[in-house]
Amino acid sequence: VQLAAEGTTGDAPIDQLSLVGSSSYLRGYLRGRYRDRQLVAAQVEYRAPWFFGLDRRFFTRDRLGWVLFAGGGAVAPRVADFGDARFLPSVGLGGRWLIFPSSGATVRIDLGFGARGQRGLYLNFNEAF
Repeated sequence: VQLAAEGTTGDAPIDQLSLVGSSSYLRGYLRGRYRDRQLVAAQVEYRAPWFFGLDRRFFTRDRLGWVLFAGGGAVAPRVADFGDARFLPSVGLGGRWLIFPSSGATVRIDLGFGARGQRGLYLNFNEAF
């Protein structure tokens, strides 16, 4: 489970504003498509090993897994404006490969879906959170 809140004050340039759509916050939206001075987001992931048939040794040997995720959030110019802000839902699924068990380093591929047909494909190292 991840809960996030970010805020920006002063005359910040647009690239310093809070945004959704990254590989960490609300996968499924184009990075920066929704950005503003304030951000609130929450998401949850369910991670499990990937078993083929009943051979549980496969997961131990190749260290494969899968994940389902869902979340939602909003951006607004001020904290007081969150009541009128557009809610941005996010859902998706992905695969995991634990490449270095000693450090927990993981390669992940996620397919996320946002509102109005938006989607994103993400290939990253390490978990989203």
